[in-house]
Amino acid sequence: MNILVIGAGIIASRIAAMLIEQGHAVTIIDQSEAALDSISLRMDVRTIQGSGISPKVLAEADIANADIVIAATSNDEKNVITCFISKELGAKRTVARIQNPEYPGFFLSPPRSSTGARRIIRPQKIGVDLLVNPEYLAAEHILNTLSSLFVTPVENMADDLVQIAEFTIENEELANVPVRELDFPNPGMIALVARGSEVFVPEKETDLNMGDHLYVISSKKDMGLIGKIFSHQEKPARNVIIAGGSSIGLNVAEGLEKIGSHIKIIEPDKARCMEIAKKLSKTEIVQSEFTSENYLREEGVQSCDAFVAASERDELNILISLLAKKLGTRRSLAVVNSQEYILLAETIGVDIVISPLLLANNAFARFIREPRIRSLVTLASGAAEAIELPIDSETLFLGQTLERIKLPGNVIIGAIVRNGEVIIPKANDTIQNGDRVILVGLKSDILAAEKLF
Repeated sequence: MNILVIGAGIIASRIAAMLIEQGHAVTIIDQSEAALDSISLRMDVRTIQGSGISPKVLAEADIANADIVIAATSNDEKNVITCFISKELGAKRTVARIQNPEYPGFFLSPPRSSTGARRIIRPQKIGVDLLVNPEYLAAEHILNTLSSLFVTPVENMADDLVQIAEFTIENEELANVPVRELDFPNPGMIALVARGSEVFVPEKETDLNMGDHLYVISSKKDMGLIGKIFSHQEKPARNVIIAGGSSIGLNVAEGLEKIGSHIKIIEPDKARCMEIAKKLSKTEIVQSEFTSENYLREEGVQSCDAFVAASERDELNILISLLAKKLGTRRSLAVVNSQEYILLAETIGVDIVISPLLLANNAFARFIREPRIRSLVTLASGAAEAIELPIDSETLFLGQTLERIKLPGNVIIGAIVRNGEVIIPKANDTIQNGDRVILVGLKSDILAAEKLF
């Protein structure tokens, strides 16, 4: 596909790299010559200097033949206007990156009278096929994680019917045990193993090692019992401390207020404290620095269900989430934007790392690969993916048993959803019309597997 990316910042450049890796032709437009030069040195991409809202610049980029336009500058309004103009000039589909937490995916118009209803304005009406708000996606992901029974990253797919949970081998009784000897109380399977820098689909004879990260797939309702093999259960987090009154911290607090949790936000900036106090009625807001061990202890970090580090600085989030874990919090979560820091944070002991950029990339990737892909999540710090594919009457493997389907070496069919029920497949199971199939595997192989379907 011919894809036009507006912007040359961190998100835009990561999107471009992902698209090039998938074989798409990418053009990047930005007003900064230095930013374009930097991108040109790192990837095979066409660059045009100029504004994305200029019809002349868009015409130079062959906008009439663009399959997708992704407006990913740091200016929300410019991104929306770019999408509108691009659609008018012939672009087939458009995506706008949005930072304002007021815009999760649609716009609400004010009522025409005091008793009138507010009208929902879908972005398609203004030329935007998809709005992607990384901060909103991160807050949503954190809320889902805090409702989990385990201190572990979880991903939900197939309308929340299927769950993929990450567990670490920390029990010596599980070390050197082959996969085939694990006795799951409910249907489930180990789809992937991350061992150091290596990520692979395990065989039945693969021995588990101490420190291995396992990605287990099952029905969401069955994961509770399966997870007990690898980790002890925790109650869903109801006493939460949030370090940082960023838009992510604010959105998480708003979501927790709705379910009656006790929330405390610690924010050093007085003006920001006053701003978020106007939006949160049930949250305790404390103006203070949060880097002191004694102060965090005084605020009760050691007894809280979860500590969310959501400041604007990756390094600070990693350090204070580690400090909170040392003090005794049940779950430590850190918001990390830099992809280079994600694996580092996980390696040194942060329980759960939330990456707004990675979540945004997932949303972009799913949209670009629609309608083939219904849902998509990234696993193993971005090295692997799980994708949901719909099966119809034209699917190549219809009616074939799984043992006859030859997929790339590091891809498996982890689950089949049929009539609302989740099947963890065995070799003699078949794929039927109307099924939804969950493929799990390395990014480098899953694109090839996707094309087979």
